[in-house]
Amino acid sequence: MIGKLALVVGLLLLLVVGSGFWAGAQTLQAFKALKAGQLEKAAESSQKALPIVSLFSILSFHQVPDLEVWHQGLKLLSDAPVIKTALSQSISGAQTPNSPDPNPLSTPTPSLKSLATQVITLSQLYQKTWLLQRFTTTQQAQITQATDRLEIIRDHLLTGDHNLILLFQNSHELRATGGFTGSYALLQLSEGQIKKLEIFDIYQPDGQFTGFVTAPTGVAEYLSSGNGLRLPDANWWPDFPTSAQKILAFFALGKTQTIDGVVAINLELVIDLLKITGPVYLPDLQTEITPDNIAQVLRSNREDFFPGSVAKQHLLSRFFTQLKLKIPELALNQQLEIGQLLLESLPLKNLQIYSSIPELEVLSMQVGAAGLQESKPDTQPLPPDLYFFPVESNVGINKANQAITRKFALDLKPTQARFQIEFTNQNLAPTAYVNYQRLFILPNTTIKNITYQGQTVTKWDEEVVTAANGETFKQIGFLLTLPAQQTALLSFEVTHLPLPSQPTIMFQKQAGLPSTPLEISHRGANQKLEIIQDTWISLTGSR
Repeated sequence: MIGKLALVVGLLLLLVVGSGFWAGAQTLQAFKALKAGQLEKAAESSQKALPIVSLFSILSFHQVPDLEVWHQGLKLLSDAPVIKTALSQSISGAQTPNSPDPNPLSTPTPSLKSLATQVITLSQLYQKTWLLQRFTTTQQAQITQATDRLEIIRDHLLTGDHNLILLFQNSHELRATGGFTGSYALLQLSEGQIKKLEIFDIYQPDGQFTGFVTAPTGVAEYLSSGNGLRLPDANWWPDFPTSAQKILAFFALGKTQTIDGVVAINLELVIDLLKITGPVYLPDLQTEITPDNIAQVLRSNREDFFPGSVAKQHLLSRFFTQLKLKIPELALNQQLEIGQLLLESLPLKNLQIYSSIPELEVLSMQVGAAGLQESKPDTQPLPPDLYFFPVESNVGINKANQAITRKFALDLKPTQARFQIEFTNQNLAPTAYVNYQRLFILPNTTIKNITYQGQTVTKWDEEVVTAANGETFKQIGFLLTLPAQQTALLSFEVTHLPLPSQPTIMFQKQAGLPSTPLEISHRGANQKLEIIQDTWISLTGSR
């Protein structure tokens, strides 16, 4: 009798172990399929393993964290196609959160908020596991941080209704935050899903504003025509939170409904997006928009647009409508490429985000999306010895920046430095580059001399400005003109506090500028690098 009982127990144990191994194999197949973008196959493998793992979970009374992570993870994987549908609907706005499912027999599409909650629950379970954490020790801090950030997004963006302004910045007409804003979109979100996306010409709300706002230096002399600061030029401050708050103030004065945030999108981001999606065809306009022609298609003289004009608004509306419909139809690997593109656009400042909701604005700063003007990144323990932030603003009312190139050079001495910018205007005549050039430096740095095209600049604007984070900078500004097909050298000579043997330098990159070479000379040694984003530099290395 005892022998038979032992045999039965042994067979049961063998069955349990065998079932566990089989479920584990199916789980691995599911993850491999997910990695390859095969959502249906991933869901199929997960659904095969799920009953066994669910039984294990029940038998353990849901008290084994490692098993619960396995269980909940399989439930998410088994819903992979449905999750993709939910994400697609959030982009296309095809089905609002409160609208009924046209097919009552189909699997209900979860909201983004509920999906975020599932992921957060899974992560919280992971933090209680023993075996998983032993194998993922280096990822624990990242998972915890990602969970905290997802909770903020769920509670403050995926909950309720929100209105955002999307600024479309054309870097071919460079401005401080990336480019002139000829158009914008009003984006309405409900529970994280796009409810409405309307395109407007920037002069439409500007025409509704009848007040007067004192223009800052540079705008007052070269852009305002005596009318003060206006909405089209309100992104004058390179510190994006500052410009965004000015922009929101104009919309508020123009009696636009309450806006929760501002998102600046540079032309370069849209070009890179089209490289992933492929051409976008506008059937009613019989126009195909590609990465190669989008700048030309959208390029127009500002004089052609005025309050009430709908030509450019109509074109952009059709383009973004077709793009919005196309993205959900892309293969998973292409959609993942778009996600990666958005992340990579943050340090390049081709995508900048400001939120009037404090928790979201802090998150934007943490992930490098805020477009802050700052002399010291959070990763550095001490402030830099020197700080340089050159900022250009095209006040010539043209698209000259598409053919402007530049080189940076910095020559360091113990108490002096020479910073140079070599401009080349490759435009054909008569397109001159009329630029209100600014240089931001630390308050303890002093301008000694400025020359342009070999001539001394005898007059410049100088003031101390404060960024959104409370940090102060010295701002130097003046007008310079570069005719077509010419090269000119701009040189700043500054004095500063004595440098240590290995000085640190913070070099901020203006949004909208392409990658620019920088050569640094110090104690007889040269260091060359490319400025593609804000860069902390040490003569023993740079990053």
